[in-house]
Amino acid sequence: MPVRIISPVSGEIVQANTVPNTVTVKVIADSNLNTDVRFKLNGTIVGIDKSATSINVNGFVEYQYQLNIPIPAAGIHSIEAEDIDQATVPMVRSTDSISFELKLNDPKITLTETTTTLAAKLVTATIANRPTGALVRFSLNGTVVKEDSTSPFNVSVSEPGELKAELVVAGSVIEVATATLQISDLPTPTPTPTPTPSQGPKGDKGDKGDKGEPGIQGIQGERGERGEKGETGAIGSEGIPGPKGDTGATGAQGIKGDTGATGATGTMVWSTPVSLPLSAGVTGSVTYQTCGKLVRLNVDVMMNFTNSSGLLICANMPNTIFNTWFHSTAMIFKSDLTIAATGQWGLIRYQPNNRELALMFDKIVNETVRCVSNFIMAVN
Repeated sequence: MPVRIISPVSGEIVQANTVPNTVTVKVIADSNLNTDVRFKLNGTIVGIDKSATSINVNGFVEYQYQLNIPIPAAGIHSIEAEDIDQATVPMVRSTDSISFELKLNDPKITLTETTTTLAAKLVTATIANRPTGALVRFSLNGTVVKEDSTSPFNVSVSEPGELKAELVVAGSVIEVATATLQISDLPTPTPTPTPTPSQGPKGDKGDKGDKGEPGIQGIQGERGERGEKGETGAIGSEGIPGPKGDTGATGAQGIKGDTGATGATGTMVWSTPVSLPLSAGVTGSVTYQTCGKLVRLNVDVMMNFTNSSGLLICANMPNTIFNTWFHSTAMIFKSDLTIAATGQWGLIRYQPNNRELALMFDKIVNETVRCVSNFIMAVN
């Protein structure tokens, strides 16, 4: 799998208050054997990371390399990561590159006030060098009264006191970008006078009007004396049942029962071995067997290495069976089963994206070797 840069991401804007500003570049590779990562800034080599940290990515082990790179100036910059071997003259096996912008912050904020026709003042905040995504937080006498993220940034103030404006980016206040203003002499609204109507001359006496409607009922009279006690009435019908009471508390948990007997041990039934086609120049056999979601791979092949650290064993493996990454150690012999000059161990690696099974060493090999491996893995 090619090397890839995971931080920063391409097109990202990195905010900075000063330069040079250090940016940590993180890179993922699929191996730490015979692998270094070389970093370039704007085409110039700035460092090499020779040690990787193992990380878990979606259940698979990958290797992270990183380097802290000082960025000397604001603007657009490119970063390139190269997967190189550990030879005296390194060979570049894969590369990845991204570009990003270093944006230099030097924000300033100023406040101006305008008296309105109401009993309030309109205060406007003007921002120079506004950082991306910044908003203005207005506080009056220590209490936040408004946060404004769109220009013009203003607030209406109807009480005297100290108004403070702060520039906030991603929830954090930029201390160098604050301003205060004392609010006083608030305008007093002018009351609207109620007009007094003028009285005209007295007119002639009109005709007698129609009879008016009956007047409002008079006030209730005083309460009379209490009468004699009447006879007892009949017993009324039974009332409606009341609501159901609350459920009682849960009782104590019962005693734990005895442990049941251990069941019989199940048996694993493997399918008939299926042979896989070998790559050119490889002799022997590679077969696989399945049992549910388990796959057992059996490898016993002869391979001729000539000035190489890795060769294909099989290609075009069935991706319905082999659908996930895996690594496994393999025993290495000569053809007569004595220990090879290369060493006793090698690494078998399978990549689902190209469906290739390969034998890898951490050095250059010139020898015909016998590779033997048998391992079981779980697949999706």
